[in-house]
Amino acid sequence: MRRTACSFLAIASLLPAATRPHYGGTLRMRVRFISFDPTTDGNLAPLVFDSLVTFSDSAQPQPALATAWRHDADFKRWEFQLRPGVKFHDGTPLTAAAVAPVAWMDRLVAFVQSSIGKY
Repeated sequence: MRRTACSFLAIASLLPAATRPHYGGTLRMRVRFISFDPTTDGNLAPLVFDSLVTFSDSAQPQPALATAWRHDADFKRWEFQLRPGVKFHDGTPLTAAAVAPVAWMDRLVAFVQSSIGKY
């Protein structure tokens, strides 16, 4: 019995490597880069940046970098309260000045305003 088990293990070790896991090495992937603009489809932004809010499966806003938010009656002015203690990768603290001057903010606001009437 023991001799049979040893023979089986010896034969199994000679099988092609595809049947055994390979640990270590380098994984190379090709990614179709479209944009970091969060208002476009197929962007890489969620893989690189955190957002102020996220959305649940039922499309309800959930806190992320912002812990609270409010808007004016026209949905034109938004105020976000930022999570304390958040830092960028280089140690710089997250501030309102770092969040506000985003080039795509006007397009995002227009997108939200146009979407409000659809639901």
